[in-house]
Amino acid sequence: MSKIGIYALLLLAFPLMSSKCEKKAEEMAEEGVDIEEAAAEVPKLLVNIDYQQDKDMPAVTIKSAAVKGDFLTLNVEYSGGCEEHNFELITRGMYMKSLPPQLPIMLKHDNNGDACRELKSEKLVFDITEARYGNDESGEVHLRIDGWEEKLIYKY
Repeated sequence: MSKIGIYALLLLAFPLMSSKCEKKAEEMAEEGVDIEEAAAEVPKLLVNIDYQQDKDMPAVTIKSAAVKGDFLTLNVEYSGGCEEHNFELITRGMYMKSLPPQLPIMLKHDNNGDACRELKSEKLVFDITEARYGNDESGEVHLRIDGWEEKLIYKY
């Protein structure tokens, strides 16, 4: 089978695989899955006023980004394949003066010394409730993710 045929097959199979992994909250509840427990496993946006991004951090490309409710989903690509890669979403918590407020965010990538060069894709999900501005019960914050051109609107 040619490379083009393999890529076409993968492109057709990927949506089927990913759609099987995504279940609605109602379905999860019917199956006895504790939704709060499942949400607790989603990594949270970390606030660290002293964070300095490592200039030698392994490259990662954000292919898509979307906010839905209190969650940010990033589809990323990176080079690797031999070690587990870890990601953290970090902000210094310093909002830009604007209406609505804007919050700069960085994606930290730790490749655990992986020297392999296979192109890997991964879907990352983060709880972004820490991005809420002040004590507001409801509001809007524009997220500015380093490596992503568009501002993302987080309404809560």
